[in-house]
Amino acid sequence: MVEAEKIKAKVSEIYSHNNFMQECGIYIVDMSCGSATVAVKVDPKRHANLNGMAHGGLVATLADNATGIAGATIGKRVVTSTIATDFIKGAPVGTTISATSRITHADDRLVTINIEVRDLDNDTLVAKATAAMIVVDTFAGIPEKW
Repeated sequence: MVEAEKIKAKVSEIYSHNNFMQECGIYIVDMSCGSATVAVKVDPKRHANLNGMAHGGLVATLADNATGIAGATIGKRVVTSTIATDFIKGAPVGTTISATSRITHADDRLVTINIEVRDLDNDTLVAKATAAMIVVDTFAGIPEKW
């Protein structure tokens, strides 16, 4: 297994124990150094607002989870300091939405990340977000660059 595959497996293992992601039905789609994509199928009984669309809280949660995983891909254990989300278009129940995060800056104390949330079934942009993440620890064995 090449180094990238080992790192992806390690990050996936770390996040397989994230009970909140499991409860929401969020899963990892892909990751690379400094980036992560997660997704969820919008369940009408669990994730819908009164208009039959993905609840804004689900959209923000998806973006937030993508940021934590992106931090892990560079070996940093992070917690959210701020996340600002611009909601652009609703995603109907039954569709799958994804959040892709990309690190724009990282140092020993702070990681900043841009996130796009997309409705994969209708190929539309649902939201854009920017997050500031505080570094609280590191993940042993995951380098900052790979």
